[in-house]
Amino acid sequence: MKKETKVLKKVDDKIDRPFNKITYERFEVVHIFQTVDEISFYVKLRYRTLVFSISNTLLSTEDKKSVELFDNGTHDIFLILSGKEYVMLERKSRIILKNTAISKFKHKEYEPIRLINYSAYGVFTQLDGITTIVGMSGAGKTYSALSQMLLFYKYFDKILYLNYELPERDIVSRLNDMYNKSDLNLILSKLYINDTIMTSLELEEILAAADIKLKDKVVFIIDNVGSVIGQEENVYQKQNEFIKQLDTLSKERSWHVLALTQIIKDHNLNLFNEQGDVKDSINMSIMSGSIMLGNLSRSVLFTGYNGATKQFKTKVLKRGTGKYYFEVESEVLTRDIYVTKPFRTN
Repeated sequence: MKKETKVLKKVDDKIDRPFNKITYERFEVVHIFQTVDEISFYVKLRYRTLVFSISNTLLSTEDKKSVELFDNGTHDIFLILSGKEYVMLERKSRIILKNTAISKFKHKEYEPIRLINYSAYGVFTQLDGITTIVGMSGAGKTYSALSQMLLFYKYFDKILYLNYELPERDIVSRLNDMYNKSDLNLILSKLYINDTIMTSLELEEILAAADIKLKDKVVFIIDNVGSVIGQEENVYQKQNEFIKQLDTLSKERSWHVLALTQIIKDHNLNLFNEQGDVKDSINMSIMSGSIMLGNLSRSVLFTGYNGATKQFKTKVLKRGTGKYYFEVESEVLTRDIYVTKPFRTN
């Protein structure tokens, strides 16, 4: 039986190289084209693209694996020749994949993105992540959080109040003023608030204290994490690490975080325009403490009290993937992606 030799068919006949001695040449492959009988390797040589074709039967198992990895965009491959003869393919892992995530995207079944209603601000924000309310002292941040409690009770298994500013009795006293006894008992049945553990910046410690299970749906209220400043060394670094951990965990488990924080201490800061509304120029730069909190938040909401008009005013500083009420058609609200319907006034 005649033995088949590994002879290359040279497509570009302008190539003229001496083959009178044993030499090895290494070409980086930029493209591959396969047919039933042969495989063509496109290589770059200075300003020209050359094509070498060989029979598919000459590819070893490792060669076929190299071709597959090249097609997947995870490896570069090099064509090794000895004179006119095909020797092998050499492969090398790529640090940066050839194809983008979009070009390699395959359809999968995902849970729908759920939006949670913040009625006082006329907006839905994305549930799995952080929503931040920023405002001056006494401007309604804590009230906004506590007004969400009945909604939190209905949707979540546990409510963790991470209390860095007010003592526990202040929060319970406000709840007593806001809810009737029946609703308050429902809220308290899921509420975890403890002066000892709930001022911690150790997330594992908090989860253990509240006996959080993997299946639980959890909402966190972070009441002014910036108030921890000065209690221990490296507090800024610990705050940032804590916020990053909480953000990651909430996105992985579809949990929700409502963070409350103060505005910067600037007595000359004028928040309201001549009409008494929040100025258009007010943005996330007014947030005190870690800027990471604003950057990681799905949405950032502002609340302020205008002493001149005796009114509370709100503004959405960052909406992320959320939706304003006017963007949502009424028939769409029946879908499960909305935790509650908005309270429309019209």
